[in-house]
Amino acid sequence: MPGITPPQFEMNWPNSDEAIEYAKNYEKNYMSESEPQLSYHIYEHGKHLIVKTTWGVNNFFFVWCFPRRVLTYTQPENFRTYKIWQGYILMKRDEENWIVVADSSKMGDKEFWDLHRKIKHG
Repeated sequence: MPGITPPQFEMNWPNSDEAIEYAKNYEKNYMSESEPQLSYHIYEHGKHLIVKTTWGVNNFFFVWCFPRRVLTYTQPENFRTYKIWQGYILMKRDEENWIVVADSSKMGDKEFWDLHRKIKHG
């Protein structure tokens, strides 16, 4: 829109330590014991992001972060430069030891989702 500058703000994406804390909290307080594959929990992360945490399979957990709402003014050719989500694949070794198996911000989307599918569906 000519003459209008949209407001700019930084997305405060959760880091891997925060993702692990979300997964620990989800497992302890929200994960269904009878049907863990059907349960999830949504957290607010700051003012603009939500975090969805789910159980994967065995000791794997998935954490996805995405904007609560997105309204962006851009040229179509610039759209792919915007980050619209971030994900983590985590593995629980024991009660206190969790490892980051995958961080979407450090790999491509395709590689992340390929690994997600492989873990979840074998």
